[in-house]
Amino acid sequence: MVAAAAGDFSDDWWIIGSAAAALAGADIAEVGDVDLLLSERDARALLARWSAAPKAPPPPSDRFRSAVFARFEHGPLAIEAFGGFEMRVRGRWRAVEPMTRRHVGDVFTPSIAEQIVLLEAMGRDKDRPRIAALAARL
Repeated sequence: MVAAAAGDFSDDWWIIGSAAAALAGADIAEVGDVDLLLSERDARALLARWSAAPKAPPPPSDRFRSAVFARFEHGPLAIEAFGGFEMRVRGRWRAVEPMTRRHVGDVFTPSIAEQIVLLEAMGRDKDRPRIAALAARL
């Protein structure tokens, strides 16, 4: 579904999180959804393409925010689209825009090394097993 919609995207985009780790061949216990990182413009285009209204973003966080958030449950895995995703780093909001773009089938992920850096920066306990599984693939 993501690959089919990607033709409408104007900017670079990535699959991140557990789905990206699994696509990298990491031994991931469970992929609960597909996290799609894209520009605010492309997130709005995706909402229009899939005829969806933006959902309320996840509960406020002192570490993460998105200009546009939507959760789509059209297929076997839900897709969570994060448009204009930012992470608080050293007290300042920074856009999350991976520097690498690895083509995996019909989608893109950050490199394994960059996935590790991103997950470490997020600082969540649930990402520790993903980091270890990705590190085993280096």
